[in-house]
Amino acid sequence: MKKIKNFNNKNLRELVLEYLESEPLLYGSDIGNPSLIREVLKKLKPNGKVKDLTLQDISISVAVSRLRNKILEERPDLDFREIYAINRNDKEYITLPFEMFRKNEFKL
Repeated sequence: MKKIKNFNNKNLRELVLEYLESEPLLYGSDIGNPSLIREVLKKLKPNGKVKDLTLQDISISVAVSRLRNKILEERPDLDFREIYAINRNDKEYITLPFEMFRKNEFKL
């Protein structure tokens, strides 16, 4: 993933889309929001801790969540949330991120 120095709405949207396209089963799933927010916060504070987060950092994390949901509306091919799987043919893949988490293949 590319490094973004100045977070604004345009490049934040590009970053969110990049994550979604790279791993849609993870970032487009029901656990995608916290996973995506975690990755963006790691970019903001690579050596930081939760106590180091500023209000601006938290505001960016909220924007990430909103942008992700908007992109998933625009790009249903990236949307693997269970609630929207009703009319999809690939319902069996929806639970994959949860299974990865249970098997410790994906670490938070």
